[in-house]
Amino acid sequence: MLDANHPKGKIIPDVFHMYLTEGGFEGLKLLRGDLFAIFQFNDAPKNMNIADMQDKHRVYPGDGILPLPQILKDLKASGFQDVYR
Repeated sequence: MLDANHPKGKIIPDVFHMYLTEGGFEGLKLLRGDLFAIFQFNDAPKNMNIADMQDKHRVYPGDGILPLPQILKDLKASGFQDVYR
């Protein structure tokens, strides 16, 4: 987003891919909520090797092992307000 050099550039975090890259979720606390276009939520399955996971293995939020409650708290603390209902 930053390299695009566009004044309205946004990012689309995806917690499943964040998990697959093993980068963690702590960096979300460093971002302002207005930088997110949307926020993609899926969960990662239990009892599966991370190296074997692919997009087809996504599970519904809450059915897997990701720390979604903490991620939601961090998202709220960032000021993100564009949640579609």
